[in-house]
This record gives sequence, C-alpha cells and structure tokens, in this order.
Amino acid sequence: MLWLLILASLVAIVAAFVLYSGALSKPVFEEQTTSAGPYLFVYRLHVGPFKKVNKVFQQVSQALRKTNMTHIASLGMYFDDPHTMPAHTLRSHVGYVIQGNVRVVMCHPYERS
Repeated sequence: MLWLLILASLVAIVAAFVLYSGALSKPVFEEQTTSAGPYLFVYRLHVGPFKKVNKVFQQVSQALRKTNMTHIASLGMYFDDPHTMPAHTLRSHVGYVIQGNVRVVMCHPYERS
C-alpha cells in the first residue's frame, strides 16, 4: 500500500511539473523591434557540411582577438537545407556580432555586412 502512495505522489509531481512548465501548451511566437545597436556582423563564408562550422567560428574569433575587438554573440546564418542539398554545397555565414560603431578592417576571406 505504501508503494502505491509513493507512485501516486511521483505521478502527481511529474504532472504538476509538466503543467507548470507549459510543456503541453502551444508556443507563441512574436516579432519585436529593438532600438539597440548598431551592430556589426563579422563573418566568414563557409561552404561545406554545417557540422564543420566550429573551426570557422574559431578562425573569426582569433582574428577579432588580434584586433582587440570583443564580440557580444556568435551568429550562424545557414542558407541551405541539409536534407535536400549535398553536404559539400551547403552555404553559411559564420561569425560574431560586435556592438557599436566599430571600423572593421580585415582581409579576405572575412567580410562585413
């Protein structure tokens, strides 16, 4: 009888957590604008499997460190669907967001947009 009470308590706790966390509710998406910025995105074009972009993130990060620039967020922009395109043709921009009016001067293959 005691094990039944323990089991019922555990089920009640799990159910309460699921309901409280909103796991059963539909997600709500909203678009917001912000007055933050301006931001610069310093990136490198990557063509190839998306799972190999970490090396590109490291390359851009090292280049930023050499110029004493600090980033506020990493950002990857992935342009192709890996389920429909060959891995060697997948395109992405991989880099970091920099806040403020910073003049970015880097040589190819790094770009500014």
